[in-house]
Amino acid sequence: DEAAALVAAIHDRQQHHAGHLKPSAKHRFVQGAAARPRGQLAGSAPVAALSSSSPKDLELFDHLWRQHVPVVITGLAAQLHEDWSPAAFLRLFGPEPVKLMDCASQTPVEGFNLARFFGAYEERAVAPPHPMTGEPTVLKLKDWPEGAHFCQKFPRAYFDDCMRAIPRRMRERLCADGAFNLASYLPQHAVPPDLGPKLYAGCGYDPACPNVYSQTNLHCDVSDAFNIMVHSGPAPARLCAEERAAGAEGMAGAVWDIWDAKDAPKISQYLRVRAQELGYRGVSQHPIHDQIFYLTDRDRRRLRDSYGIESYRFVQGVGSMVVIPAGCPHQVRNLSSNIKVAMDFVSPENVDACLRLASDFRALSLGHHLSEDKLQAPAMLYHALKSVLATRGAEAPPS
Repeated sequence: DEAAALVAAIHDRQQHHAGHLKPSAKHRFVQGAAARPRGQLAGSAPVAALSSSSPKDLELFDHLWRQHVPVVITGLAAQLHEDWSPAAFLRLFGPEPVKLMDCASQTPVEGFNLARFFGAYEERAVAPPHPMTGEPTVLKLKDWPEGAHFCQKFPRAYFDDCMRAIPRRMRERLCADGAFNLASYLPQHAVPPDLGPKLYAGCGYDPACPNVYSQTNLHCDVSDAFNIMVHSGPAPARLCAEERAAGAEGMAGAVWDIWDAKDAPKISQYLRVRAQELGYRGVSQHPIHDQIFYLTDRDRRRLRDSYGIESYRFVQGVGSMVVIPAGCPHQVRNLSSNIKVAMDFVSPENVDACLRLASDFRALSLGHHLSEDKLQAPAMLYHALKSVLATRGAEAPPS
């Protein structure tokens, strides 16, 4: 009841600030648009692609978000004024040691510094040798800086650059101090979770490792998230057959697949079947959370034909921001080397999904990498509701 009251209260404020949309608007991009948005790949549902420079598109975002639909905001490159190139990171952090991920084994790799990683990032003709085996490998940098806030590592101007690039209308929901970001209501003494931003960088497709991709396997985030691509290398000269068939030839950036949150149970059902076919053991009751699967074209066809679901599949390019509702299964594969900045937030529209996922994570076996609840969604709800009631002169909820 408290959650419902909070959502209703904030929705009242949204209606006051955003006004009402015509009923036909919500179908503009998500139900069979005649022209596919740029970057939309074949064999998938059309993604909602909105222009950051269009007030009407940004008004539509509010409506789409209430439908729990993933959205792509384009045209942010002109709003990024700092130097996000590898050269800038080499200048700022070159000698710093980093923990990378070997995309073939999905295991951490020690022995690299940022200078060596970005050298591999810029020269994709030869995959860098693994420091232990000497074999060519495909690497990615994730969740960096690890164990530190973005502003503790980067000059403050980089943080401000990212936040200012977000369209003003969306900042109240996406930014850390936004009124519609429930995380902003946690007091400092509650030790708020680190919701980012974090930097992600991956090397692009390399024919030297034809069966290995810099990718993030299928997973669900416990909160809402946005992801801005701030830099990309050139489009690769060659792609694997699957991405060529989808129409990604000549594109730079990253291929995303996002499924609606309501499709997660059917995907989990399919993954349990697929795990048996592959002989995988130890798959949990929530196989999406194990993050060991990347759904290939064959998998996606089976999901479409046997389960009646399909993903939003598109290429994210430089200056595009992907906004993902909590609970939406998604996966990402890098075509070209690229750098992204991502940040989590908790919107009232999706707080129920956050609570449900936190419950799922607690049910995972002890030692599972997601078994600890780090989001503190119930505490966010309590403090947000307390704040809303205080502005109305009502009695605070019991703790």
